[in-house]
Amino acid sequence: MFASDVAQDPFDAELPRPRDAIAPGHTTLIRLGPGGADLAELFAKLHQLGQECPAFSEYLSQITWPGRSSKTALLQVVPALEALHAALHGEGPIADKAFKKDRRRIVKTLRRSVPRRDAASWHRRLKAWKGRGRHDLSATDVAFVSTWLSPRSSYPLHERLRTIASTNLSSDLKQQLEAKTQPIPPVLHGFVDGAKDVWDLMGTARNRLAHGHGKQPTDAQITALNQLAQVTAIGAALELLDVSDVALCAALESGSWRPL
Repeated sequence: MFASDVAQDPFDAELPRPRDAIAPGHTTLIRLGPGGADLAELFAKLHQLGQECPAFSEYLSQITWPGRSSKTALLQVVPALEALHAALHGEGPIADKAFKKDRRRIVKTLRRSVPRRDAASWHRRLKAWKGRGRHDLSATDVAFVSTWLSPRSSYPLHERLRTIASTNLSSDLKQQLEAKTQPIPPVLHGFVDGAKDVWDLMGTARNRLAHGHGKQPTDAQITALNQLAQVTAIGAALELLDVSDVALCAALESGSWRPL
């Protein structure tokens, strides 16, 4: 390799120390060379990932930055997973054009159902008001729906996270995470009542931390959810890059990495 400040004197690299291994027999997540990934192909796939999902690619480039708190890291990794889901599975279950068409039709129908004001006498207006049912719509109701009905189809955050975990990880990693997260681990109890799974909890934690409302997760819960989210992001990246996640699975199995 020739480049500025790159020495041309050959030397033998030192073997990694056992304490630096991420799992017994594994010193790196990605193995290159014989029996591993081709470096040129890996760079090409990384470039493609950056083109197709720049937000997730940007996150991967910063995943090892030191000094971040678990809260900061969680607020970075969850949006990255959200962006990855949008790139792989779309923004929502209904095509944007079809959703907007249906939205306009519904709002228009609601507006037509509101009685128009006319020059009727006070007595007739009062009689009409008394005859209205409890479920009659008013112009205020229609304005509320028009203002707050989402302008586009969109998957809920917890559904995006759940889909990534169920469809974009290797079968081995998926099984390991399911074994660690089903049922919901005790460390995550007491945060959200009636949560379906850890992905419900992760989505709620991200939103509550970002907006500062509702019961906030504890430091231990933030750490656990952040570790789970990071393992999910790494596993999804390895799957997209067509790189074996055997080292990641070994780290989880040995306990050297503990997502929860």
